[in-house]
Parts: sequence; structure tokens; C-alpha cells
Amino acid sequence: MTFKKFARIFLILLIGLTHTGRSADLLTTAENMFYTSDNTRVGIEVEFTGLEIEKVVRIVSRALNAPATSRFIPMKTTLKGYDKDGTAIYNEELLQEYVLNTEALGEVILKIDNNMVSDTGEIDPKAAVIELVTAPIREAQVDVLQEIMNRLKKAGALGTSADRAVSIQTNVEIADGKIEQVDWKQIVDTVRAYVKYEKQIDKNLQVPKIRRKYLKQFTPGFVAKILDTNYKPSARGLYDDLIYRQTLEHMGKPKAAWRLPINEVRKRVLAAKNPIVPEVVKQNRLRLSSLLMKAFPEDPMSKLYNDSGWAKARPLIEFRERNNDFNVVAPFKQSVGLIQAAKQHGYYDLDKLVYSLSGVSEDTVKKLRKEGLASTLSGDTVIFRYFIGDPKAVDQADYSEMKKAYADTVVGFLPLKEYGEKPLVVPGESVVFHRLPLHRNSIVGKYNPTLINTNLVQALENKYAEGRFWNEFSPGSMPETVLLEHLISSNEDVKAIAQKLSAKFPNGWVMKGVWDLGSEKQIVTDKTDIVGEVEGYLKSDFNEHKARVEAEYEAAGTAPEYLLTELKKHPNYMGYKLYSMLSSPELSIVQNRVDIDREFRVEVVAGKVLGQGSTFDRWWYTFKYGGNMHEYVPVPKSTIRAVEQFAQRAVNQLPKELRNMTFGMDIATLKNGGLIMIESNPGGNSNFLFEEEKISVRALRERLEKFPEEVRSGKVNLGLSPEKQMDFLKQKFADWKINTGKLYPGMDFKADRIVDAEFTQTRSNPKFYRAERSKGQAHLGAMTCKDVFARVK
Repeated sequence: MTFKKFARIFLILLIGLTHTGRSADLLTTAENMFYTSDNTRVGIEVEFTGLEIEKVVRIVSRALNAPATSRFIPMKTTLKGYDKDGTAIYNEELLQEYVLNTEALGEVILKIDNNMVSDTGEIDPKAAVIELVTAPIREAQVDVLQEIMNRLKKAGALGTSADRAVSIQTNVEIADGKIEQVDWKQIVDTVRAYVKYEKQIDKNLQVPKIRRKYLKQFTPGFVAKILDTNYKPSARGLYDDLIYRQTLEHMGKPKAAWRLPINEVRKRVLAAKNPIVPEVVKQNRLRLSSLLMKAFPEDPMSKLYNDSGWAKARPLIEFRERNNDFNVVAPFKQSVGLIQAAKQHGYYDLDKLVYSLSGVSEDTVKKLRKEGLASTLSGDTVIFRYFIGDPKAVDQADYSEMKKAYADTVVGFLPLKEYGEKPLVVPGESVVFHRLPLHRNSIVGKYNPTLINTNLVQALENKYAEGRFWNEFSPGSMPETVLLEHLISSNEDVKAIAQKLSAKFPNGWVMKGVWDLGSEKQIVTDKTDIVGEVEGYLKSDFNEHKARVEAEYEAAGTAPEYLLTELKKHPNYMGYKLYSMLSSPELSIVQNRVDIDREFRVEVVAGKVLGQGSTFDRWWYTFKYGGNMHEYVPVPKSTIRAVEQFAQRAVNQLPKELRNMTFGMDIATLKNGGLIMIESNPGGNSNFLFEEEKISVRALRERLEKFPEEVRSGKVNLGLSPEKQMDFLKQKFADWKINTGKLYPGMDFKADRIVDAEFTQTRSNPKFYRAERSKGQAHLGAMTCKDVFARVK
């Protein structure tokens, strides 16, 4: 075992013994699945060091094209004492601020952060913590702020480290600033998610020890309350629990805090010499004090907080623990996404919710989380691949032997004709290999080789478009392809049709449906008795057989190849196929028949022939699984090389922006010594790469492990944008005289994608994922509410 593999295994074991990691954790999910663009305003505060305040002012002023003005603001700092009537007296200092009134961001304030310290003393200007504070801004403005962050970082600004306590804080405006419209259940459910998945947040943010003293947790008593599914407080009740009961618990009275009537709790807190507890009012991870003060400005504690300068009444929730890596976009989306999720989904179980939204099962989500953290720590590639099948219905034991070939790969299941409401995004150096384009709506990684030009992949599954495509860009690589509709009409006699086809193709013809897959040796040619086959089908019970098989495989949601295999077992399958094609000539093609000697499946992944033993004689496995391998004649390695070289030449002739697509090509050697492409099978759904042969599975894994570096080094062209792909198709379909209404039934060609009515978008089910609907007690990790209460005794 290499040291690298040992280190990776050690990291995975370590993670399994500690906490959950980044992939599909709460914050990553909030950013990529929960967040939806809206008009929510967020004030952003960024702290950093490394630059003198004057230089920061110049950089920001230049970036925003706005002059800065200076002012001095009196700031209350620490408690000095009390006057004769007991009123608190605070130390004060003048704080210099620079203010920019900008068109792009509104008011921007730059200042040296005093952090509630009364005597800062002499300090190195470059070591001072500079704070940049924006007015409430919307999504489009965050990109402007991000450009400023990039400039500051390039100029030498420094963020969080083990010995620097600086941060990014997001202050999310609630209910458009209208306190009377606040949904307090939404606020409670936001806090619940933050508390319930605290360990995931810790692993995501990796807050250094030096900052943790400013980011205290809620008290055990409040945690027990908030996680209780029966806890449904009013605004007043939430104020009392968070401000008064937490304060009394911090004062060393945990039993009294949560058992006494609230009037008695208030009395005890207000009787204290200094009832302000920093961990309650400000120095916590998720700050609610400003919002609650806005709801109850006349409460004695609200007035104390305001008068002391600890907090101001504002209609916002403050997320305070983001590390300063100069990325403001992710914290913005994460914070807003958490609040949006609480409104839409209530009190949820995260893994169940992710499954409900994406279709990726809970056990796979957990595996991706563990591997995601290992990737974050080690820098290794995380690979996700999947079998076709409903994860809740398929018998996974059937795949146990095959899974042995998937070392260092996360393997899951996705249903055949369903896709997610929102895709699960796997962070880090993640590679997802999609079998079907529709599953881009279920899961995506940082790198998605089979989604390069995915709209083209989807369109080229139509064999007529496929034939026109290759004969334009790689002339002669595929036989001439003609739409059957251009040769006959659907009401012609079968004998007359046979005569017309023979006249058009005197050297022989092959007929296929434009949406056929896996014809294998059951190919319709000029040698087929099309009259006899059709008559036999019409007299048979094939339709009953078909209905029975389809119902069985629909229930399992499994791969279409298996359904086709079962249909072919009926003796009248060929007649059914012929009847279907002749009845719909607009959905069938005819090609020149070529004299095939052997046919090979050649895997092309992101524009490069996979090789490494993955190229197979297409008929070899019929001998292997038919039990008559003694009859099989092996193919010389030189033939395999020639076939792979032919496939690579065809790909290399494509325009550069199309050259890195993925195909499962069927390449034939001809009896006259030539080579021809029978089909290109665009996309990543070649079954040889999944369930057929372990050597192909392993070869693909090695290719995917190297893929991220190929992208980073510029060796991979990631293709056209979705909109450009659709423009390309529109132009080519005009050139090829393709009527999408006839040739693509049930498909809607949008400006940026193709929507296929055959596939269904799943809808999330609240009954499945909502914690308040579940039985038993709420949990904090593996700890029940009863356990949490026990800690405060």
C-alpha cells in the first residue's frame, strides 16, 4: 500500500470516528440547494489585517469610484462603574470612520475595529483589524463587493489564521425590515437547523481557536428547548427564553432558569448588578438579540443593551462565525439559504430533505459527506458513480459483487425516469459521471465530464441527428443515413416498402428507430423477412408480454437495457419492432448496409479514447454469458489498436468546442478491411462502464481520477454554454431540415435546455423529512433533549 492510499484511509477512519464533513453538510447544502435568488438584503461586515487603513480607503474608493469622508464617532466600550442611583457608566473612545457614499453599494464604512476594548494602546498599523461594513445589499451587489475583496487580498490583506481573529459577518434582513410581518416559526426553525447541525458547521468553517471566544454556543437549556418538536413560542416567548432564561443560566442558575415562572426569572436577572452577558447579547455564533430588541424595544433588557452600546434594535439575524477567506458570495448564499429553507421546509432532517429534493439516497449522502471531508483534507479526487435503479426499491444485493470493482469510488443509485427538484452539489475536487443528462438535476460535482455539451448529447441520442452530425464533421465515418419518412409513407403495403428500400439501397440496407438502443444481433436489414415478421407479430401475444415486463421494470426503475433484454426473449420481438418502425416512418432511419466482420464498443471519455482494456468485441460477452466461450475466436491486439485509433480520429475531426464530449462508440471492422462507426452513443450510459465488465469500470476510475488536473491544465475544452448549445442545434436542425416537433416527440427545446416529458421531476415530501412530524424526541446528534437537560443539573 502506498503512503498516499494509507493516508487517505487514515483520514476516512478518523472522520468516521469524529464528525460529519463538508459534502452535503448544512452550509454547503444551504448555498447550493436551499438558496434561491430573491430580493433579500444582507449587510456584510468583513474584518481583515495586513494593510494600513489609509491604503484600504484608497483601494475601496478607487474600486467604487467614490471619495471617502472622515468622521469621529463616540463609542461606548467597557463598564466603568455605576452612579448613585445604580445607572451603569461606560468608558468611551472616539472611533474614526471613513464613509463612502457609492452608487454600486450605497454607504460603505471603513474603520479600525475596537472590539469593545477601552484601551487599545500603541499597535502596528498593519496589524490593526480593519472592518469594512456595507449597507444592506442585494444579490447582484455582492459580486461588486467580491471584486473589492479580490483587490484587497491582492494588495496584501490577510484573513483568518491560527493567530488572527478576523471574520466575515452577514446580517440578513428579515421580512423586508417589517417587524410586524416576521414569521417567528421561521426564525425558530432557522435556529433549530443551526443548533442541530452544529458539528457539520464546525467542520465546514474550521474556526481557529483564537476566534472561538467570540462565538459562544447557546446554553444547554436553550438547546433543549429549541430542539423540542413541541416548542412553538410566540415572539415574546422566544425573547424571554433567549434573553432572560439564557442569562440566568449563565449566572449559574440552570434549574431556576428553565423551571421558574418567567416573571420570577425576569426579576432575578434585572436584580443583578450587571445583567448584560456578552454570550447572550453579542458574542455568539447566531445572533438574534437585535431582532428581538426590534420586536420589544421597551423591554428593560433591550434598553440596557442599547444604552451600553452592546446592540441596536434592527430587523435582522446575524451570522457571525464565517472565516475571512475573502469570499463573500458563499456566506451570503448560505445565510439567506438557511432562512429560506426554514420558511419552505420547517424543522427538517437534513439528509432526508436532501434525498427528497435530489433523489440521492440518505446513505449515499452520508458517504459523500465523509469522502468530501477526506478530499478537503487530502486534496484527493472524490468520484461519484451510480447504477440505474430506484434506491428505495432496487435490490442492492444484486450489485454487491460488481461494487468490488469500484474501489475509492462512492457508488449510488438513481432512478431511470426521475430527476431531482434541486441537485446535490458535491464540493471539493469532486467528479460525477452521469449516465443520463437528466441526472444533472439530481447531482453534480465540480467536474462533470459527461455533461460537456449535455444539450447536444441529449439531442444526438436521436439517430438521424447523430448520422447527420458525424457525416458533416467526420465525413465517411458513419454510413449514409436517410429518414425513412423521406422514402415511404406509413400507409404503404409492406411488400411495396421492401421494394422501395431495395431500389434506394441496391447493396443492402439497415433499418433502425431513431430512438433505438441495444439492437445487438436483432437488426432489421434487407435480409429480414419483413412481411412474415410483421404478420407473425400481429397474430402473437407480444403486446401482453410487453405490458407485463414494462410494469415489472417500471416498479424497480432500473436500466432500460434490462427491459430490452426481456422483450427480446419473445419470439415475435422482431415483428413488433418492424411494425413500430413502419407505422412511424418519421421516427425511423435507413442506412447503407455494410459487411461487418466484428463490432467493438469503444469508450470515449471527455474526447479521449479510454483504452486500457476497456474496448470490447460486442459479441464476446454473448459467448461468455451464453456459456459457449469455447466457440469464441479472440481478436488480435492490433485490431483493437486500429479500432481505437479510428474512433480517436473521428473525435479529433470535431470542432474544438465539441471535441471533449463523451461517447460509447460502436466501431465495426469490415470484411473488406475497412472501419466504420455504427453508432456513437453520446453520453456516459455505456453499460460496459457500469455493470458489464470490471476492467472497464477500473479503467474509467483511473481516467476520472486524472480528469480534474486535465481541466486545470487546460487540456479539456468544457464546451459551449447551454445557450450556445441550443443556438448550435437550432442552426444545424435548419441545415438538416429536422422538424423537432416530429423527430423529438414530447421534447420542448428551451433557450438553454431540452425538457423531455418522458422524465418526471420528483417533488419533495414534507411528511418524509420534517422533524416535527417524526415520532419520539428531537436529537442533538446522538443526544436526546432529556440528555441535554441532564447536563444543566
